[in-house]
Amino acid sequence: MADSLDIFPESGVHQDFQPLYQSVYAQVKKDFHPYIMIKEAPELLSSQWLYAEIRRMLTEVIEKQNQSLGPIIYRVDLSEKVVNRTMQSAARADKLDELTLLVLRREAQKIWIRNTLRP
Repeated sequence: MADSLDIFPESGVHQDFQPLYQSVYAQVKKDFHPYIMIKEAPELLSSQWLYAEIRRMLTEVIEKQNQSLGPIIYRVDLSEKVVNRTMQSAARADKLDELTLLVLRREAQKIWIRNTLRP
């Protein structure tokens, strides 16, 4: 089974993605709290579900709560330079999709770093 969104570094890929998806899910809940609540996860997680849920939460923060994404971007630990470059290069309709991928990849990267660099 391959990770169709390619969010995990090659050396961190395992046959069973569920532990990684569960860790990313926990990290997303932590970083988005208290700004927005994440939905209850299905029994089997996927990169597509995580992507859709992050996109939903970002949309809700922007549209329904009329909040800035700044605090979330800060907690996720995305570089302002990377976010700005991505937002400038993406087509208007694709900006939220690109930001969602940035968030998902950064959250996955934090998990991968923790799992790889721990003694």
